Amino acid sequence: MNTKLNSVLVECRGYRDTYGQDNTSARLWINGRGVAVFPLQYGSPSVLEEYTVRAYLIECGILADGANWRYLGNRVRDLGADYYVTEAWGKRSQCYKHGHALTPEELRAELAYFDGATV
Repeated sequence: MNTKLNSVLVECRGYRDTYGQDNTSARLWINGRGVAVFPLQYGSPSVLEEYTVRAYLIECGILADGANWRYLGNRVRDLGADYYVTEAWGKRSQCYKHGHALTPEELRAELAYFDGATV
């Protein structure tokens, strides 16, 4: 990427079903821009963060594929960016139900536009 990575925020919303199981959805923010929404899936926020969000960041070329055993936050901080995770628990109706993510090309163009860089 030609743009500087300043911050990554994973905004998780979850609920606990009648069986006591965690279900989580998330919105991914990069440099203050909402770039992806991950719909409800079974598991805690850390599971969504480590598997779904990490896979998206690797697909987009933000993270290199390798050292996947390392905590996602440490890998992002190694790039010089701030890394945040927020969690909010409530009702299913408050979670993100439909997913959408920018393609790698769209993400690069979006970040470059606001960074003033070339794609």
